[in-house]
Parts: sequence; structure tokens; C-alpha cells
Amino acid sequence: MPNPSTVTAPAGSWAEVRTHGQVVRYQRAGSGPAVVLLRASSSPDALWPEVTDKLARCHRLIVPEAPATNGDDAGWITDFLEGLGLAEVALIATDPFCIPALELALLGAEQISRVVLVPSGEVGDTGLAGSLAASGYDVPIGLLVVRRGLPAGEALPLVGSFLRGDRLVPPG
Repeated sequence: MPNPSTVTAPAGSWAEVRTHGQVVRYQRAGSGPAVVLLRASSSPDALWPEVTDKLARCHRLIVPEAPATNGDDAGWITDFLEGLGLAEVALIATDPFCIPALELALLGAEQISRVVLVPSGEVGDTGLAGSLAASGYDVPIGLLVVRRGLPAGEALPLVGSFLRGDRLVPPG
């Protein structure tokens, strides 16, 4: 398990949840609609440093310590959300969790309201917004892709607007 003091997370309290025989520690801060931030515990720089404090101002931010990958990250995320009793949650996923977050949104659409993917990459492919349509579900899930290379001053307002449900205008 990683040392919690090396993980950049919002100023808040640590808690844990037991799900399927596994204990997952997570940090929580803020209040409001739930946002789960998924990133590898070993890479606190996977996101803009300001994002956690900004999100915790108007959301209930939950940052779990990700376990070593077992090949079923979507299953781990599902178990974690069920252990917390969360539904209609927004996910923000960095590189290692981008595909599992998409998989979960398509397979477990009743749990997810919005997905923000933050892959590394060039800024030119930033701010792509749309929705996912999971078969068997009537409600589309909002999707935003924001490349890590985008400056924080541009990325954070974009993510905040998306999480509030504002209509995004495509860049350019």
C-alpha cells in the first residue's frame, strides 16, 4: 500500500470501505454531488495540482488509493462505488483508469452520471465533449476528454462547467 503522505489529495479526512473482502482507503473532502477521482497512487502529478482543491469547493470529492492492478480495474471501481453506496457519480479518470472508466460507464450506466478522461497527450486534442449511449439504458452519460497538456487555467474551468452540466462549446 502506498504511503498516504506522498499522495496529493484534497485536505480532508481518510476513510476506508470494505468491499468483496478488500479494504480500500480513500480521502474525502467537500460536499455536494459526488465526484470520484481515479488516478494511480504512485503518480500524484497525473493531474493539475489545483484540481482537487477546486473540486472540493463544490463537490464531494473522493480519491481512493488504487490497488495494484489485477486486470479488472472496472470491476474494482464498481465494487468501490457499491461499497460507498454511490450512484449517479461523476468519474474523473487519469491515464491508467481511462479505459476502465469508459468500460464501467458503458456496462454500469446506472452508477455513472458523467465521465472526464484525462489522458496524457498533446493539447490539440483537448476539450472533446459528447455523450455515451450504453445499450439497455435510456439516459446518455456525459463524456469529456481533456488532455493533461492543457494548462490548468484552461482545463479547470472546462472540467467545472462540465461537472455542473453546463453546455460546452467545442474549442476552436
